[in-house]
Amino acid sequence: MKKAKENLTEEKSPSSRVDNYVKHKNGAIFLLTENTRSKDLVFLVSKRNKMNSFSLKNIRQGLVDGEWLRVNKHEVAAWDKVYSNHMLGITQKVLKHVMVAELLIEIDEDLDADEIGDRYFRNLLYKSNKQAMRIAEKHFNNLYKVDPVILQNMMRVMEDLVSNVAKLGLEDYPFFAKFTEKYFEDPKSFRNQEVEFVKPQENNL
Repeated sequence: MKKAKENLTEEKSPSSRVDNYVKHKNGAIFLLTENTRSKDLVFLVSKRNKMNSFSLKNIRQGLVDGEWLRVNKHEVAAWDKVYSNHMLGITQKVLKHVMVAELLIEIDEDLDADEIGDRYFRNLLYKSNKQAMRIAEKHFNNLYKVDPVILQNMMRVMEDLVSNVAKLGLEDYPFFAKFTEKYFEDPKSFRNQEVEFVKPQENNL
């Protein structure tokens, strides 16, 4: 039985990671990750990313008593699949949060000219987005195995999209909505189009 340093460990094969997992006698499987506050404790991570601190000694004793069981590579692969799908869903929701918040910030800044922008509200959104971006970038990078250049370009594309939506006049929203329907009718045809990724300056990496 070994403690993993990261929650997501799919870069290694399931068979090489069976020692990072334990199964409770009720059938629930958990990934064991390091608890940096105490070497006597570990975090048990469920396939839906719920974490609980637990005594490492008790788990070891439980493996002897039958309270805890060892897992096989097939169980690890199944756990990974559920975990990855769950984290993908969370990442997409966080990115949507970032995009909507950025849109609100941009619109609120425009309202400053009319002296009705809310600076306090905007600062709250900035703080919320900063934390959301940290979460999104970590999981986005892990789930898609992207390099920093691709990741930064994806974030730039989302910022550009938000800026463009913010520029729309109210009278244009129905037409823009109609345009986006075309994408959802046949996403694959749009994915065949070329997109350009630019290499960021080294001091921005």
